[in-house]
Amino acid sequence: MSPVVHGFEVREFLRADGSSPFRAWMDELPVATRARISARIARFEAGNLGDAKGLGVDSHDH
Repeated sequence: MSPVVHGFEVREFLRADGSSPFRAWMDELPVATRARISARIARFEAGNLGDAKGLGVDSHDH
C-alpha cells in the first residue's frame, strides 16, 4: 500500500496463517454492499470521516 498524503492509512488485519477475517466477511456480502463498504473505506483513507461528531475526550458519535 502506498503512503497516504492526506487522511488515514487503513490496513487489513491478517492472522498468523495469512487469512483475513474481514476479507472472509466481505466475501459473504452482496456485491452492492461490498461496493458501498469499499467506497466508505476509500473516503476514510482520503480524510473524509463522514458525520462523526466528537462527544468529549476519546468519544465519538456516528
